[in-house]
Amino acid sequence: MLLVANDTSGKGHWPGFVTGKASDAAGLFLLPVVLIAALEVVRNLKGLPWAYRRRDAAIVCIVVACGFIGVKGAPLGATLYGHVLGIVRWPLSAMINVASGRGLPELAVVDVVADPSDILTLPAVLLAFAFLASRCQNSQDLLPLRHSGQVKSAKTGR
Repeated sequence: MLLVANDTSGKGHWPGFVTGKASDAAGLFLLPVVLIAALEVVRNLKGLPWAYRRRDAAIVCIVVACGFIGVKGAPLGATLYGHVLGIVRWPLSAMINVASGRGLPELAVVDVVADPSDILTLPAVLLAFAFLASRCQNSQDLLPLRHSGQVKSAKTGR
């Protein structure tokens, strides 16, 4: 809610340091949660255990933090991310334009500004990890145990 409210009205009415950082912090908290949810869906579709492990949450949070540092900490990272974002959103723009009779749009690069001060919001990833870790299953319950060539369940022993 904070991310949507801030991005749709907060930045327009009160542009500046606080609304920019609030948006980054909300995104850094929300992205790992959304990625873990997607991981759970993929695991369920593959017939694997539904619940994620702390390790999964840690990996997702580290990847998000490193990606954020790469995009916000260096102009080249911001430019590359702007190109990738333009490519990713083009299909949706194309469907909307074609449905409304305007034809195919050009590929538009999204303007992303590298701002090293945005790295101050990285603790939001730690909050995301704490939130995810508090809700995950004990990793021992999900990992098979190997015993004399047979796979046994940690809970049942079968």
